[in-house]
Amino acid sequence: MAGKKRSSPREQLYCAVTDLLKTKNLPCEEGDLAVIPRRWETFEDFILFPADSFRTPKWDSVAERLWPVVAKVFHVSRIARQGRIQANDFRSPRLELFLTTDTWVRKRENGIIYELDLEKSMFSSGNGTEKARMMALDCAGETVVDLFAGIGYFTIPILKADASKVFACEWNPDAVRALRRNIALNCVEGRCEIRFGDNREVAPVGVADRVILGLIPSSEISWATACRCLKPDTGGVLHVHANVDVPKTVFPPSEVDTTVPADKASCKKQQFNAFGERIKTSLIKECNQVFSVSRWKGDLRHVECVKSYGPNIFHCVFDIELRPSF
Repeated sequence: MAGKKRSSPREQLYCAVTDLLKTKNLPCEEGDLAVIPRRWETFEDFILFPADSFRTPKWDSVAERLWPVVAKVFHVSRIARQGRIQANDFRSPRLELFLTTDTWVRKRENGIIYELDLEKSMFSSGNGTEKARMMALDCAGETVVDLFAGIGYFTIPILKADASKVFACEWNPDAVRALRRNIALNCVEGRCEIRFGDNREVAPVGVADRVILGLIPSSEISWATACRCLKPDTGGVLHVHANVDVPKTVFPPSEVDTTVPADKASCKKQQFNAFGERIKTSLIKECNQVFSVSRWKGDLRHVECVKSYGPNIFHCVFDIELRPSF
């Protein structure tokens, strides 16, 4: 006889919390069921729920029992619910904590360990394929500058790709604290130099074979800085992150694969390429201004679609090669 199909975590959660209401003789009304979460972010012993999860008066009335029940379902000891992002330069998250006051967490992804304080920084799990793509690059012998290092999302993968030296620029002191921990945890501290401050002021000049601009919705504020980072005699490759807004009438979202594996060419659609060509043209102009003794040329080598935000906004990475032509 075939074994009983194992229920999903969401099904287990649904049963556990609705059973809790039944034990309290409380009806399971539509509004209460609608806020049982369907997605979450898990860490080693910590789970983070979206802001609207269990947010009704009825769930509040059983909160003392609710959160231990939820913790048991997910085999964790700490729970938090997201709040609104704070209106500061660092976009710090707000959290409601349950069963804990400790907000430092650990995440393992692609063989890399990340630690961060969830009250100070966010973990970008949706960028997992791009982190893996960076780690798969052949960076042996290269000097790389990561202009928006954060807690090391791309800094550590590029170090794992055998880069000889990485300059990690970051202006958020809380992110820098996590970055230092993560560099040490992954045993790559000997090849990484952290530059604390605004990358437009602290980034190294004339050293880079490769520059990462991992800021969305746009990294344009640091395009000139990225060009100045490049080696003047040989140039290099820029990985430019951007959100691309594609009209439905031009590019139906059903035609786009937003979960393309890291080892395949992806997102060669006309609108993405046109967007990348515009970035390339702007970067060539920047290089010609920065390096006035030479003329520069560029090539859009690859477009990677990382994920989508809604039906028509896509987070893409444009790999643009920039070289001097003497």
